[in-house]
Amino acid sequence: MAATQCNNRKLLQWGLVLMLLSVLSVSVGIFKGASWAIGVSAAMSVLLFMLLFVIVFTKTADSAGTGSPGVTVAQKEFHCVWAACKFRELQACVARPIFSIVCVTSDQSNRCLVVCRQLDTVDRQPPAKISCQRACACCLDDYHLNTDVALLPCGHAYHQECIARWCFSSVKQVSCPTCRKPFEHTASTMTSL
Repeated sequence: MAATQCNNRKLLQWGLVLMLLSVLSVSVGIFKGASWAIGVSAAMSVLLFMLLFVIVFTKTADSAGTGSPGVTVAQKEFHCVWAACKFRELQACVARPIFSIVCVTSDQSNRCLVVCRQLDTVDRQPPAKISCQRACACCLDDYHLNTDVALLPCGHAYHQECIARWCFSSVKQVSCPTCRKPFEHTASTMTSL
């Protein structure tokens, strides 16, 4: 309800701005000594633009509503497989990474906020080769020794927060940003992991 009122208020504001532009274009045409035809055609073009804007804006507002039957709701939760560790552990290659099923959820009020929680451990061998890049391929920020990273089953590592956000930006499946190997916990991906 509040979002609809906000959309209506924006629509009204833009309508008033476009109406003001229409009146301004007619008055400029009159004061410059132009014929009525030029002033009226300028006003009509602004009014047609306003009509087009209203149609597009209302369709966009309608499709953003929750009651639209043709709109699919984006997934708000993913179950992924990765090993959470510190970056220094990857560089030292001392500990064997423990892979877990991680539930990644998105806050509905703030899409930038993601929450990760470990559900269960997964018995699997570490990747043959662990890519120890100095920077996260998602945000391009350098890793520090105490940085929390997520080691994917393919061997690529990212900031945990970056890879969690990546889950929601992927269109078809949750896959590694570098090699595109899926890391979502499903029956088909678990057999290939």
